[in-house]
Amino acid sequence: MLRYLRTSFIIIVALLFATPVFSQITFSSLDLNSSDMLLYLAETKSKENITYKKLYRAKLTDNIRESAAAESKLLTCFPEKLEVFQGGKLLQIRNSDGIAEYSVADNTLKWVSGKDSVNMAAVSVSPDGNWQCRFVKKTAARADLILENMVTGKTRVLAPNTEFSYSYVPVSWSPDSERLIYEKEGELYFLETSETFSLSAMSEEFRKIGHGAISNVCWATSSLLVYINHDIVYKIATNEFYTRALYADLMGSGSVAGRLPNAFDNRNDAFWTNADASSIVLVQNNRTLWYMELEGTDFNFITTLYSYPFVSVPGTAVSFKVFWTEEAGVDIPIVWIEQLHETSYESYVYKLTINSARNSTYFTALPLPVFVTDPMLSPDGKMLCFRDKNSLHVYKLSNWQQIYVFAEEDIVSFRWIDRRQIFIGGAETIRIWEPGTQTSKVLLLSSAERFAWNAGSNDVIVSNSYGTFKYNEQQNVWDSFSAAIVRKAVTQNTYFRVFLGSSGNPDYKNAIYVRSLTGLYSTSPLYREQVEKEDLRPALALVLDALDNADGLAKVLEVLKKNELKVTFFINGEFIRRFPTAVQEIAESGHECASMFITAADLTSSTFISDESFIRRGLARNEDEFFALTGGELTLYWHAPQFKADPKVITSGKAAGYTYVESSTPLYDTTTLENAAVNGEKYYTTAEVIDNLSEYFAAGAVIPVSLGMGEGTRSDYLYNRFDVLVEAILDAGYRIVPVSEIR
Repeated sequence: MLRYLRTSFIIIVALLFATPVFSQITFSSLDLNSSDMLLYLAETKSKENITYKKLYRAKLTDNIRESAAAESKLLTCFPEKLEVFQGGKLLQIRNSDGIAEYSVADNTLKWVSGKDSVNMAAVSVSPDGNWQCRFVKKTAARADLILENMVTGKTRVLAPNTEFSYSYVPVSWSPDSERLIYEKEGELYFLETSETFSLSAMSEEFRKIGHGAISNVCWATSSLLVYINHDIVYKIATNEFYTRALYADLMGSGSVAGRLPNAFDNRNDAFWTNADASSIVLVQNNRTLWYMELEGTDFNFITTLYSYPFVSVPGTAVSFKVFWTEEAGVDIPIVWIEQLHETSYESYVYKLTINSARNSTYFTALPLPVFVTDPMLSPDGKMLCFRDKNSLHVYKLSNWQQIYVFAEEDIVSFRWIDRRQIFIGGAETIRIWEPGTQTSKVLLLSSAERFAWNAGSNDVIVSNSYGTFKYNEQQNVWDSFSAAIVRKAVTQNTYFRVFLGSSGNPDYKNAIYVRSLTGLYSTSPLYREQVEKEDLRPALALVLDALDNADGLAKVLEVLKKNELKVTFFINGEFIRRFPTAVQEIAESGHECASMFITAADLTSSTFISDESFIRRGLARNEDEFFALTGGELTLYWHAPQFKADPKVITSGKAAGYTYVESSTPLYDTTTLENAAVNGEKYYTTAEVIDNLSEYFAAGAVIPVSLGMGEGTRSDYLYNRFDVLVEAILDAGYRIVPVSEIR
């Protein structure tokens, strides 16, 4: 009797075909049992470039030649990102396959979403884990901002058609989870979670905090919000929210606590306050660290006790975080800075030192293990946990001493449950760890290496560094198992033989083939998608213009590293002279470097004569300055500053051996607010820029992005949302390559 196959796709099948665009899949380790059940591994890479092996189980049938796919199930769950809900009762696991939820009480795992790039976008979870804010994507750069109750599943749209982001969600939760501030169309509003679905809830117009972005606010405590508007610092008690919102025209935004020495830039600045909002740490434009104290409730300037541009490499700071501890009754800030140097992340920690005897305040560096990242404060605010590749470290904030360390397997992700427990996502397992007792419990398997069918049954067992586990079919989890693996892998039974062969699909390095030994005696791929002869995904060039500002370099290099992409940087002579360290960082990162001439001048202007001699000398000098700085050579591709060139300029460059590169799109991201006001140029927001650029995605297209502007300002910058643009290109089915690969 023929064993027929269900041809409908279920989510566990869709997971396999949701191949990450940044990594090929390699199949291996085939094991076929007498019930025509096949086990196999699919090796891939995570967004953090961690290689791991997913374990699948498939049911083979005689009509596989006619089937769309075999019945297959993913048995492991890799913890690329973790989120904790409902006070630690629910663990959410996100990866390139989708979203899975693990119930601690029921010891059950279920997949709730298949592959979608939005699954890897940032979410914001309330401190109590009962709420989350997330995006529902609408266009390449826009989405609805959703508030979801994680207990009931009910949702509410906070901000429709807002700017989409993979790195942050524009909300801020009060420490007690009773309120949140959200950003909508350049304004800030508050919402009490208890009123989220109430028909009698106050209208949004009466819940307005003021103008700005989410970076304009910081919770000092659950009952005190600090809000900065321009250079004025306000304190707003939560019991005054409604009163001040209703009478904002009469009462203003809150109690004035002081003035900053400079206007706050919510696009590039960030601040943190202590518990009574008497002290502020401000990071200005990712470069300058300020420590200030509020002394009064008037319009006097805040007392600046420390200010220093402590980031020596322009544009390489990836992120800042500030944690507060108490010493002798004084709140002391600890500043964590993460930098991207060449291809590695490096973190540094600084602690405020107050020298009363010498009446001085300064930051001193604290000792830190090499290449650590992801600092996360414990729920009680007394411990800081962070990771490196091989271990998890827990430090006591008050004396900066390591008190616990977990080093049993490579660490991928983690989340505090409470002050006593931590969820750890490792390379082999997902577990609960209790630092105080140094004990842990394995909940799930992240990946597999050694596995087999249990002798005489259809049970799947896996052996790893922590023991042997048997797959629990009903609960989708792995139970401890006493027996060891004794059965050797088999690739043939009475009805089938399985083997690995070549694949014509660029998403797969190889393919699994099934040979039927009865009936029609046919050989077919297990999944047709593995061997369909397809052209490679079309390629386009995403190019970065380094003209006269390096502000966007950190974000751009970080996104390119995470996606394992190489692109072309067009570098101008002015940029080389102003930002030599930035140029070295670009070159050392392995990206293609091309020329944008020696000056930032408009080569089509009548101010000077752009004859062949001038163009050739300008290109040659740019080559020489780049070589003198980096020891490397510019490739023989170039474009004029702002892509302004006429046929004479292009011909002159060709005579010098250069190929001119034209932009496939208008330069949407270089129009400044000043240009728009004075010249009447159309100004596009970053979301509009990305959506407009998406219309030009095509094979061989050249899509330019500016690293920054030396003159003029924008309300937002494309480089700050470079990850959204990259994902939009990849989601549209294109490869991102250097210019040399499409020319």
